[in-house]
Amino acid sequence: MKFEYETLKFKDGDKIHVDFLKQYYFEIEKKKLLKLGPFKIEKDSLIFENKIKPVIFEQILNDGFKNLKNKISKKKTLYIHKNSGIPLIGSGDFGIVDRGTSLIEIKPLTSCNINCVFCSVDEGISSKKTMDIIIEREYLIQELKKVLLVKKKDIEININPQAEPLLYPEFLELVRDLNSLETVKRITVQTNGVLLTNKLIDELAKAGLTRIIFSLNAVDQEIAEKIAGCRYSVKKMKMLIEYSVGRIGIQLAPVWAPGLNDDQIPKLIEYAKKLKIPICIQNFLYYPKGRNPIVEKTFEKFYEDLKELEKKFDIKLIVDAEDFNIEKDETLEKPIRKNEILEVQTFSEGRLPGEVYAISKNRIINVLTRRTGKFKVKIIRTKHNIYKGVVN
Repeated sequence: MKFEYETLKFKDGDKIHVDFLKQYYFEIEKKKLLKLGPFKIEKDSLIFENKIKPVIFEQILNDGFKNLKNKISKKKTLYIHKNSGIPLIGSGDFGIVDRGTSLIEIKPLTSCNINCVFCSVDEGISSKKTMDIIIEREYLIQELKKVLLVKKKDIEININPQAEPLLYPEFLELVRDLNSLETVKRITVQTNGVLLTNKLIDELAKAGLTRIIFSLNAVDQEIAEKIAGCRYSVKKMKMLIEYSVGRIGIQLAPVWAPGLNDDQIPKLIEYAKKLKIPICIQNFLYYPKGRNPIVEKTFEKFYEDLKELEKKFDIKLIVDAEDFNIEKDETLEKPIRKNEILEVQTFSEGRLPGEVYAISKNRIINVLTRRTGKFKVKIIRTKHNIYKGVVN
C-alpha cells in the first residue's frame, strides 16, 4: 500500500524524516510504522508491503504534525488548516486583518531569513519568539472570501506577515488564488527581496501581483549588511529592482533609522528618481516587542525632514491613504466587546513566553498568561477585530 502526497516527502534515516512544503519537517519513530507492517521509502513515497488501515497511518501523521519544525528558524511550528478548528480573525500575528478599509492584510506565516537590527516584530535569526506558524493556503482563501462578502469597494490585498512573505512555500500559488477573486483588484507584497529572481518576478507578474515593495534600507554595502544583520547583497537587490521596472509595479520602502542610515536616505531618493519609481520612507518607531537599538524620531521632526528632502529633490515623500487608493469600507462584526468577561479555550502557546492563543466566539484572543485549557478572561483590546485579554 503506497502513501504519496503533494506536500509531504518521506526520507529514510534513523527515523523517518517527513518534509512538509519543503520548508518544514517532522520525524516518525520507525517502530511506530513497523507495528503496521514492513515498509520502504521509494521516490519520496512510503510503501507498506501489506495492506493496512489508512486511518491508522493518518493518525501517525497527525501526531507527527504536533512536532512540526521550521527548517530555517529551527522552531516548533503550528500548522493551521481548515480542519484545525482555529479561526483566522482576531490576531495581529497571523491570519487576516481587516481595519475597516479597502485594504486587507493577510499573514500566512511567521519567520524571516534576515535579521534586521530594528525589526519591529523581532523576527529573524536572533528572534526571541519561541514558535512559528504557517496557514494552509486553501483555508486562508476560504476565510478571506467570507471577509470579502461584506466589502463594498474594490479591494487591495497586502501580503504583510510578521515574516518574509516569500518564505511562504506556495507564495506563487497564493497570488494566483488571490487574483482569481472577483473583488480583488490589487495585490501587493513587501519583501526584503533576498529570495527573488528574475524568473520569479516574471511569474509573479503573470500570476497577478500588482506591486513589489522593496525594503531596501541602504545603497552602501557595509551599511546595508549592518542593518540586515547578516550577509546581504545590495548589488543583487539593485539588479532585481531594475529588472522589475516595466514588468511589475515597484516601490522602495526604506526605514529611516536615525544614526544608522541618515546619509543613505538621500541616496535612496536619488536612486528612486533615476528609475522613476515611487519611494515611501518609513519612520523608525519604538515597539515594546521589537528590536530597538536607537531612539525614534518624533513624527513632527520626521515630517520636517521629509519636507526638506521634498524641496531638495523635487519629489513627493509625504503620503497618505489617498495616495494608495485606500478608502473606508464595511468590515466584519466584532462579536466581543472591550472589558467583556468570557470563557476561552487555548489552542497553543503564544509566540512569546507568557502568552497563549485562545478561541472564543470564533475569534482568536491573545491572552497574557501561561495558563492553558478553559478559563475566563477580561478583554482589554478589540480594535480592528484584534483581541487581547487577561485572566479574570
